[in-house]
Amino acid sequence: MKNDEKLKIAVKNLYDAVSTGDRQYLKKTIASEGDVFCIGTDSNEFWNDRSLILENLVSQSESGVKIAPGNINAYSEGSVGWAVDEPKFVFTNGTEVSIRMTLIFHLENENWTMLQAHCSLGVPNSELLNR
Repeated sequence: MKNDEKLKIAVKNLYDAVSTGDRQYLKKTIASEGDVFCIGTDSNEFWNDRSLILENLVSQSESGVKIAPGNINAYSEGSVGWAVDEPKFVFTNGTEVSIRMTLIFHLENENWTMLQAHCSLGVPNSELLNR
């Protein structure tokens, strides 16, 4: 396992593509082979279809939501890479919400492609237990 600067750049580029709605970049970055998953912060955001993931990421951009990177940690072993980050969603009114993000990538034709993305909001355990 090694720190992977190229993968870190790929994650930042993915955030930029989601933030700007760059459909072409997203098409080449979402893995074309095998199952892909994207799990968002909303309980209805669980997609395992490449075209659905693409449409929802573009839609997010169209609503004005941007992703500001945190301190991206990216690692790889052979053709598999993973990243962990605490980026922020930045909304059009200036509101920023810290999230937690994990991503899994596969190296296809010398390019990192996303197999899975998972976003979550940290909620104190006490809030979960009091439901």
